Amino acid sequence: MVIRLTELLPPPRTAPYPQPWRQTHLALGPELPGDFRDFVDTYGYGSLDGLIGVRAPAGGGEETELRTFHGSERFAPWPAEGSLLRWGTTQSGHDLHWRRTGESPDAWPVVVVGHRSGSASELPYGMAEFVLRMLGDPADRPADIPGVAGHPHSRYLDTRTEEELDDAGEDPWEYLDDHWDAMEHARAESPAVTWIHGPDATVPTTRPCRG
Repeated sequence: MVIRLTELLPPPRTAPYPQPWRQTHLALGPELPGDFRDFVDTYGYGSLDGLIGVRAPAGGGEETELRTFHGSERFAPWPAEGSLLRWGTTQSGHDLHWRRTGESPDAWPVVVVGHRSGSASELPYGMAEFVLRMLGDPADRPADIPGVAGHPHSRYLDTRTEEELDDAGEDPWEYLDDHWDAMEHARAESPAVTWIHGPDATVPTTRPCRG
């Protein structure tokens, strides 16, 4: 899965720091999913478009109650069976977890938690496929995270590179402004759009052409 990701999302030019996976597993309990380890070994901890952050996994020490599609559900503290282990965050108010199920970490599903709303949704695949799907058609993405550009425009920056750019006074995510400006310009120039003016004749609005 990570090999497929590298075809759509170029890894950072600077090789990520080697990860002490043995120590990580001793601290957390079970081993982490293989696709996550492959991802971090390839990309490092960092951020996709400044909107989806991939972080060192951290388990909670308390029971958690969340609203799910099937109603309210309680999740035991990590590392109990069925508990949640966080591996990522988003700028739009989500935490990204795995739910520990069964003996194989590679079978752990991703759980997207709205940490403001207290709601959770479970996806039938792992972390790398989640990122892969976030690069695809916005209509088919597994989570509503506004601003993710998608392939071929999305970029991933490891934490070290992002901090170096910040220290140099550069905006690590400036390319996104250029991308969305270009998209808006293309949309405005499209023959499928007719420009009209609102009641004050100063703020343009758009509507699709019909016929």
